[in-house]
Amino acid sequence: DPYIGSDDIYKENYAIGDVKPGTYTITALNGAYRRIVTVGAGQVVNADAATNVEEINLDVDNFILSQNYPNPFNPSTVINFQIPQRSFVQLKVYDLLGKEVAVLVDEERNEGSYNEVFNGFNLPSGFYIYSLIAHPYDGTKEFRESKKMMLIK
Repeated sequence: DPYIGSDDIYKENYAIGDVKPGTYTITALNGAYRRIVTVGAGQVVNADAATNVEEINLDVDNFILSQNYPNPFNPSTVINFQIPQRSFVQLKVYDLLGKEVAVLVDEERNEGSYNEVFNGFNLPSGFYIYSLIAHPYDGTKEFRESKKMMLIK
């Protein structure tokens, strides 16, 4: 199925957009995580429990803006970021001329790790910049970081 891909770095499978109905094996964490998923008419209708995966609570101790995945993408991608303390967070997407094309987050967030989906369906192919600004409430210096991503249609 062209909508199911594999990440060469983390050896994980992912699906974005419409997936043909059927049964799929999803593998992640270099094979440590495996799940059987049955998909029908645009939704997950049955998924068994994960096997052989130890649950780990991750402490978030730094601000992190990760590279989006997949990249390049068509038409959707996921942007992950982490914040170590309650902050006012803005995650925005810009074209290369600096025009804002999307606001993904513009609100207070608690400490944690977040995944935001960006859909470029209505945008032309090209490079885009996503930018995270976090204003911690404890008065420490704000965090700012930006990364590039590529939309291919």
